[in-house]
Amino acid sequence: MTNCTAKKSAKSIQFSSFNHKKVEASFSGGAIGTDGGLLLLREVDKKLKLTKRIRSVFIDKRHLSYIDHTIEGMLKRLVKNICGLDLG
Repeated sequence: MTNCTAKKSAKSIQFSSFNHKKVEASFSGGAIGTDGGLLLLREVDKKLKLTKRIRSVFIDKRHLSYIDHTIEGMLKRLVKNICGLDLG
């Protein structure tokens, strides 16, 4: 008799690693969190380079010594806020 329990029954999605850790989404139920939207948004942004492309149309005339936040960083935060994702 063979052991069939090792077989995956649900499909999973592999995301880019985060802090050198493997990230995977599975739709098999169980504990559900809302942070999956952040992972999906990060993947879409990495693949399509959306924030980098949007950032390229801005002209930043601020003095470098006074800058704490980059235009790209602020755009990423804005997109997450618009999407209603919790940033902590």
